Amino acid sequence: MEYAICVQNKNIRLKGLIENRLPAESRLSKELYIEKDLEETVVVYAKSAAEALVLSDILSDIIIENLQIRFLLELLQKEYPFLSDKERCEILIITARELWYGRKNEPEYTKARISARIAAALFESGTFYLDSFIHFRMKDWVSVWERAARAAADEYLRQQEEYEAYELLKWFVNAKPPMAEMALIKERGEGYIVLSESGCINKSEPFSPEELLFYLANLAPRRIDMHEVTDESLKKIIGDIFEKVVLL
Repeated sequence: MEYAICVQNKNIRLKGLIENRLPAESRLSKELYIEKDLEETVVVYAKSAAEALVLSDILSDIIIENLQIRFLLELLQKEYPFLSDKERCEILIITARELWYGRKNEPEYTKARISARIAAALFESGTFYLDSFIHFRMKDWVSVWERAARAAADEYLRQQEEYEAYELLKWFVNAKPPMAEMALIKERGEGYIVLSESGCINKSEPFSPEELLFYLANLAPRRIDMHEVTDESLKKIIGDIFEKVVLL
Protein backbone atom coordinates (compact mmCIF):
# COMPACT_ATOMS: atom_id res chain seq x y z
CA MET A 1 0.00 0.00 0.00
CA GLU A 2 1.10 3.55 -0.68
CA TYR A 3 1.26 6.08 2.15
CA ALA A 4 1.54 9.80 1.43
CA ILE A 5 3.49 11.47 4.24
CA CYS A 6 2.94 15.25 4.22
CA VAL A 7 4.50 18.18 6.08
CA GLN A 8 3.75 21.91 5.84
CA ASN A 9 7.18 23.20 6.83
CA LYS A 10 9.20 23.52 3.62
CA ASN A 11 12.45 23.55 5.59
CA ILE A 12 11.91 19.92 6.56
CA ARG A 13 13.36 17.50 4.00
CA LEU A 14 11.15 14.49 4.56
CA LYS A 15 12.80 12.30 1.95
CA GLY A 16 16.19 12.40 3.65
CA LEU A 17 14.74 11.97 7.14
CA ILE A 18 12.78 8.88 6.08
CA GLU A 19 15.41 7.44 3.75
CA ASN A 20 18.14 7.55 6.40
CA ARG A 21 15.97 5.47 8.73
CA LEU A 22 14.76 2.84 6.28
CA PRO A 23 16.08 -0.63 7.16
CA ALA A 24 18.52 -1.80 4.47
CA GLU A 25 16.81 -5.19 4.12
CA SER A 26 13.43 -3.53 3.49
CA ARG A 27 14.85 -1.35 0.73
CA LEU A 28 16.66 -4.24 -0.91
CA SER A 29 13.61 -6.48 -0.81
CA LYS A 30 11.36 -3.61 -2.00
CA GLU A 31 9.03 -4.23 0.94
CA LEU A 32 9.37 -0.66 2.24
CA TYR A 33 10.79 2.13 0.11
CA ILE A 34 10.25 5.71 -1.06
CA GLU A 35 8.24 5.69 -4.28
CA LYS A 36 7.93 9.43 -4.93
CA ASP A 37 9.41 12.63 -3.53
CA LEU A 38 7.18 15.68 -3.99
CA GLU A 39 9.11 17.88 -1.50
CA GLU A 40 6.34 18.49 1.07
CA THR A 41 4.92 15.03 0.37
CA VAL A 42 6.80 11.76 0.26
CA VAL A 43 5.01 8.65 -0.99
CA VAL A 44 6.20 5.50 0.75
CA TYR A 45 5.29 2.01 -0.38
CA ALA A 46 4.76 -0.61 2.34
CA LYS A 47 4.16 -4.16 1.13
CA SER A 48 2.49 -5.36 4.33
CA ALA A 49 1.03 -4.21 7.63
CA ALA A 50 4.31 -5.21 9.29
CA GLU A 51 6.20 -2.81 7.04
CA ALA A 52 3.63 -0.09 7.77
CA LEU A 53 4.45 -0.56 11.46
CA VAL A 54 8.13 -0.05 10.61
CA LEU A 55 7.12 3.18 8.84
CA SER A 56 5.23 4.31 11.96
CA ASP A 57 8.40 3.70 14.00
CA ILE A 58 10.37 5.80 11.52
CA LEU A 59 7.88 8.67 11.69
CA SER A 60 7.84 8.49 15.50
CA ASP A 61 11.62 8.74 15.46
CA ILE A 62 11.46 11.81 13.19
CA ILE A 63 8.92 13.50 15.47
CA ILE A 64 11.04 12.97 18.60
CA GLU A 65 14.47 13.65 17.12
CA ASN A 66 13.63 16.42 14.68
CA LEU A 67 10.16 17.97 14.91
CA GLN A 68 10.14 18.05 18.71
CA ILE A 69 13.36 20.09 18.69
CA ARG A 70 11.92 22.48 16.10
CA PHE A 71 8.74 22.87 18.16
CA LEU A 72 10.66 23.60 21.36
CA LEU A 73 12.95 26.10 19.65
CA GLU A 74 9.98 27.96 18.14
CA LEU A 75 8.28 28.02 21.56
CA LEU A 76 11.38 29.48 23.23
CA GLN A 77 11.81 32.07 20.47
CA LYS A 78 8.17 33.14 20.83
CA GLU A 79 7.93 33.24 24.64
CA TYR A 80 11.49 34.34 25.50
CA PRO A 81 12.49 36.83 22.75
CA PHE A 82 14.64 38.76 25.25
CA LEU A 83 17.07 35.85 25.53
CA SER A 84 19.98 35.41 23.15
CA ASP A 85 20.20 32.49 20.71
CA LYS A 86 22.92 30.99 22.89
CA GLU A 87 20.74 31.19 26.01
CA ARG A 88 17.75 29.66 24.23
CA CYS A 89 19.96 26.85 22.93
CA GLU A 90 21.16 26.14 26.47
CA ILE A 91 17.54 25.95 27.67
CA LEU A 92 16.69 23.73 24.70
CA ILE A 93 19.45 21.28 25.67
CA ILE A 94 18.23 21.20 29.28
CA THR A 95 14.65 20.60 28.10
CA ALA A 96 15.60 17.82 25.68
CA ARG A 97 17.72 16.13 28.34
CA GLU A 98 14.78 16.18 30.76
CA LEU A 99 12.31 14.91 28.15
CA TRP A 100 14.59 12.17 26.85
CA TYR A 101 16.39 11.04 30.00
CA GLY A 102 14.30 12.36 32.90
CA ARG A 103 12.91 8.90 33.50
CA LYS A 104 14.31 5.44 32.81
CA ASN A 105 13.75 4.28 29.22
CA GLU A 106 11.85 7.50 28.48
CA PRO A 107 12.96 7.86 24.81
CA GLU A 108 12.02 4.27 23.92
CA TYR A 109 8.73 4.50 25.83
CA THR A 110 7.78 7.79 24.19
CA LYS A 111 8.65 6.60 20.69
CA ALA A 112 6.67 3.39 21.16
CA ARG A 113 3.57 5.24 22.37
CA ILE A 114 3.73 7.78 19.54
CA SER A 115 4.41 5.02 17.00
CA ALA A 116 1.23 3.21 18.08
CA ARG A 117 -0.80 6.37 17.45
CA ILE A 118 0.85 6.89 14.07
CA ALA A 119 0.11 3.29 13.08
CA ALA A 120 -3.57 3.80 13.93
CA ALA A 121 -3.64 6.93 11.76
CA LEU A 122 -1.86 5.19 8.86
CA PHE A 123 -4.34 2.32 8.89
CA GLU A 124 -7.23 4.81 8.90
CA SER A 125 -6.02 6.70 5.85
CA GLY A 126 -3.33 6.47 3.21
CA THR A 127 -2.44 10.13 3.76
CA PHE A 128 -0.60 11.17 6.92
CA TYR A 129 -0.15 14.85 7.82
CA LEU A 130 2.71 15.22 10.30
CA ASP A 131 1.79 18.76 11.40
CA SER A 132 -1.87 17.94 12.00
CA PHE A 133 -0.97 14.73 13.81
CA ILE A 134 1.26 16.62 16.26
CA HIS A 135 -1.27 19.40 16.89
CA PHE A 136 -4.38 17.24 17.24
CA ARG A 137 -3.42 13.68 18.13
CA MET A 138 -0.45 14.52 20.30
CA LYS A 139 -1.93 17.30 22.44
CA ASP A 140 -1.02 15.48 25.64
CA TRP A 141 2.61 15.03 24.56
CA VAL A 142 2.83 18.62 23.30
CA SER A 143 1.61 19.84 26.71
CA VAL A 144 4.43 17.87 28.34
CA TRP A 145 6.95 19.46 25.96
CA GLU A 146 5.61 22.95 26.71
CA ARG A 147 5.69 22.44 30.49
CA ALA A 148 9.24 21.04 30.33
CA ALA A 149 10.47 23.98 28.22
CA ARG A 150 8.87 26.60 30.48
CA ALA A 151 10.16 24.90 33.63
CA ALA A 152 13.69 24.75 32.17
CA ALA A 153 13.48 28.42 31.14
CA ASP A 154 12.23 29.50 34.57
CA GLU A 155 15.02 27.60 36.32
CA TYR A 156 17.60 29.00 33.89
CA LEU A 157 16.41 32.56 34.54
CA ARG A 158 16.37 31.96 38.30
CA GLN A 159 19.96 30.74 38.22
CA GLN A 160 20.94 33.67 36.01
CA GLU A 161 19.39 36.15 38.45
CA GLU A 162 21.08 34.36 41.36
CA TYR A 163 24.45 34.55 39.59
CA GLU A 164 24.02 38.28 38.92
CA ALA A 165 23.07 38.87 42.58
CA TYR A 166 26.18 36.99 43.75
CA GLU A 167 28.37 38.99 41.36
CA LEU A 168 26.92 42.21 42.77
CA LEU A 169 27.59 40.99 46.31
CA LYS A 170 31.14 40.09 45.34
CA TRP A 171 31.73 43.59 43.98
CA PHE A 172 30.22 45.13 47.16
CA VAL A 173 32.38 42.97 49.44
CA ASN A 174 35.56 43.82 47.54
CA ALA A 175 34.78 47.56 47.67
CA LYS A 176 33.76 47.71 51.33
CA PRO A 177 36.36 48.11 54.12
CA PRO A 178 36.28 45.30 56.77
CA MET A 179 33.82 45.97 59.60
CA ALA A 180 34.73 42.95 61.75
CA GLU A 181 37.76 40.78 62.38
CA MET A 182 36.01 37.42 62.55
CA ALA A 183 32.60 35.89 61.73
CA LEU A 184 31.89 32.39 63.03
CA ILE A 185 28.95 30.71 61.30
CA LYS A 186 26.98 28.14 63.27
CA GLU A 187 24.02 26.08 62.20
CA ARG A 188 20.89 26.66 64.26
CA GLY A 189 17.89 24.51 63.31
CA GLU A 190 17.30 25.04 59.59
CA GLY A 191 19.13 28.38 59.59
CA TYR A 192 22.40 29.99 60.65
CA ILE A 193 23.67 32.36 63.32
CA VAL A 194 26.84 34.45 63.21
CA LEU A 195 29.12 34.93 66.21
CA SER A 196 31.90 37.43 66.57
CA GLU A 197 35.14 36.80 68.44
CA SER A 198 33.48 38.12 71.59
CA GLY A 199 30.68 35.60 71.16
CA CYS A 200 27.91 38.07 70.32
CA ILE A 201 25.03 36.55 68.38
CA ASN A 202 23.72 38.43 65.37
CA LYS A 203 20.01 38.22 66.28
CA SER A 204 17.46 36.00 67.99
CA GLU A 205 16.14 34.36 64.81
CA PRO A 206 18.47 32.31 62.59
CA PHE A 207 19.29 33.55 59.09
CA SER A 208 18.18 31.79 55.95
CA PRO A 209 21.08 31.10 53.53
CA GLU A 210 20.16 34.21 51.50
CA GLU A 211 19.91 36.41 54.60
CA LEU A 212 23.26 35.04 55.79
CA LEU A 213 24.98 36.11 52.58
CA PHE A 214 23.68 39.67 52.78
CA TYR A 215 24.53 39.91 56.51
CA LEU A 216 28.10 38.76 55.88
CA ALA A 217 28.40 41.21 52.97
CA ASN A 218 27.39 44.10 55.27
CA LEU A 219 29.63 42.83 58.06
CA ALA A 220 32.60 42.47 55.70
CA PRO A 221 34.74 40.36 58.10
CA ARG A 222 38.44 39.76 57.55
CA ARG A 223 37.99 36.08 58.34
CA ILE A 224 35.04 33.68 58.10
CA ASP A 225 34.93 30.41 60.03
CA MET A 226 32.71 27.85 58.27
CA HIS A 227 33.88 24.69 60.11
CA GLU A 228 30.38 23.96 61.39
CA VAL A 229 28.59 24.54 58.07
CA THR A 230 27.61 21.21 56.50
CA ASP A 231 26.00 22.59 53.33
CA GLU A 232 28.80 22.31 50.78
CA SER A 233 26.97 24.37 48.15
CA LEU A 234 26.57 27.25 50.63
CA LYS A 235 30.26 27.03 51.55
CA LYS A 236 31.17 27.22 47.88
CA ILE A 237 28.95 30.28 47.33
CA ILE A 238 30.51 32.04 50.35
CA GLY A 239 33.95 31.13 49.05
CA ASP A 240 33.13 32.57 45.60
CA ILE A 241 31.70 35.84 46.98
CA PHE A 242 34.32 36.39 49.69
CA GLU A 243 37.27 35.45 47.49
CA LYS A 244 39.63 37.92 49.21
CA VAL A 245 38.61 36.92 52.73
CA VAL A 246 40.50 34.34 54.78
CA LEU A 247 38.19 31.34 55.00
CA LEU A 248 38.58 28.83 57.84
